[in-house]
Amino acid sequence: MAQRLVRACLESLRAQALACSNHASSANFKTIRDSIIIMKVLVVSPNYFSEDVLSELNDVADVVSKDMSHEELLNEIGDYDVVLTRVDTKFDRKILENAHKLKVIGTATTGLDHIDVEYAKNRNIKIFSLSSTHTTPTAEYTLSLLLSIMKKIPWSYESLSSGKWERQRFFGNNLEGKTIGIIGF
Repeated sequence: MAQRLVRACLESLRAQALACSNHASSANFKTIRDSIIIMKVLVVSPNYFSEDVLSELNDVADVVSKDMSHEELLNEIGDYDVVLTRVDTKFDRKILENAHKLKVIGTATTGLDHIDVEYAKNRNIKIFSLSSTHTTPTAEYTLSLLLSIMKKIPWSYESLSSGKWERQRFFGNNLEGKTIGIIGF
């Protein structure tokens, strides 16, 4: 999932870079001798992104990967074109005001309550997230847990693991004649 997020962020930036290629001295991008535009990417939740993802990023961008406090982020955010994060880092208005070059926030989360989305939109900062990517797996997992509880699997496993065989105690409920589901899906 994180690789898809990173690729979406990079594609957006590449499109913006092409639009800015006539302005190589633009404050938002630096160029190197062969005119390849290099983005500055900050990964503020490095433990959540695999080595493969970070390696792929390093191939196409100038990447800094480190955990940061709110105060450190406030002081350093101004130098970056892209930020990759998770829910544990808040991107409030104060942070976004200091993000002078920021074009993209990629968050490996389904929710956006850690980002001031309206202010980011007003600043033309694109936000990429994993919203709706986990909807089906989450529903499937919820149903499997529901079935597991109906059949008393966790308790029968615990009993059996402790050397007991209490078959009569753990018959559970049958689905026949019942309706189960998730309300609100």
